[in-house]
Amino acid sequence: MEGIRRATYERIERVFAYVEEYGVWVAVTEEAVKEAQKVSEWVRSELSKLPLNQVKNIDIDKIYSVKAVPVYLEPDDAKELLNAAVTHLSADAEELERRIKEAEEQQKRSALKRLSNDLQYKRALLEAFRKYLSSI
Repeated sequence: MEGIRRATYERIERVFAYVEEYGVWVAVTEEAVKEAQKVSEWVRSELSKLPLNQVKNIDIDKIYSVKAVPVYLEPDDAKELLNAAVTHLSADAEELERRIKEAEEQQKRSALKRLSNDLQYKRALLEAFRKYLSSI
């Protein structure tokens, strides 16, 4: 279960930003909606492989899903939320840059490749949020 949870967050973090102050995941692209649907299907598929029904009778499709819900916000509220997301994404990118430098110093090639990929996704997401924010 923990592996499924971690993999889900890794995939979602590529197109959504978590805004802690609001307790929500936020996206600004249609790609994010499509990815949420793919992740939801993957989660249910992976969970159906586990013997969960031996522990408890549950409806995996009903309980475990990832769903993107469109929400309308007033422009000022949207700016506030997106600014918070940009702040978090910027901090995440800085942290990844720091960790990349550490991996370079320690010559950890596998970590360096993974962190570089994560940074690439984070920067693209940050740019998408900045672009959307500037259009409001």
